[in-house]
Amino acid sequence: MDTIEDRRQDRSPLIPASDLAEHSDPPLPSPHTEAELAALMGLLKYPGSRIETVSVGHSRDDASRAAAETFSTAWRAGGGTVLAMVDWPESAASWLRPATRLTSETPDAWVVAATPRLRPTGPSPAPEHRLGP
Repeated sequence: MDTIEDRRQDRSPLIPASDLAEHSDPPLPSPHTEAELAALMGLLKYPGSRIETVSVGHSRDDASRAAAETFSTAWRAGGGTVLAMVDWPESAASWLRPATRLTSETPDAWVVAATPRLRPTGPSPAPEHRLGP
């Protein structure tokens, strides 16, 4: 059994240190760019769009936190409403609580700033579809 000393404070106590050692941490995301923010705003505010409310989720690294804050500020400045701002550790044993908070107020859209998950998180993951590299 793992001891407290075997675990990092930003990790779930439910994941044994031996399992964590088997997988490397995903790379930290790069800071967002103005072009990315403009593209995201364009996707959400296209002519005729009825998207008014969003919930924003982000991992706890500096770049993701900054991207979420920048988007939220821009969204509000454009007259939109941010219903929730939710964060989570990338190495959580479960994302059920953050996912529940992210979706609980039924926003028109979800915006997520986080490290892309490049490795399977289960025995048979569903295909991922995302923009960008």
